[in-house]
Amino acid sequence: MKPHIKTIIICPQCGKPFHFESTRKATYVNCPACSKTIPVRAKEKHVKVVCCPRCKVYQPTRATVRFKCRMCGYSDRMDALKIYYKTLKSRDATLIAQKLNEARKGK
Repeated sequence: MKPHIKTIIICPQCGKPFHFESTRKATYVNCPACSKTIPVRAKEKHVKVVCCPRCKVYQPTRATVRFKCRMCGYSDRMDALKIYYKTLKSRDATLIAQKLNEARKGK
């Protein structure tokens, strides 16, 4: 079971804030003050470093469902790939991917 995503939402119509909890990635909520329907999307903010099984190049990605290699065009499900590193900062993921690629070339 996925953990609840706790969010404070400000209604665009009446401007009043309210709390919202969800386990889904996209849903709709109704404002308790004015009953306006508001779309709510939770984004996965992690940047992952994965290795392409075909060309063996490490690269950062924000993909959640499908991965497509930038070098050879290989495409696969994200759950089928091994994640070597996971961070909130894309700069860190890029540096880790560069270091892994340099280590791979050095062998």
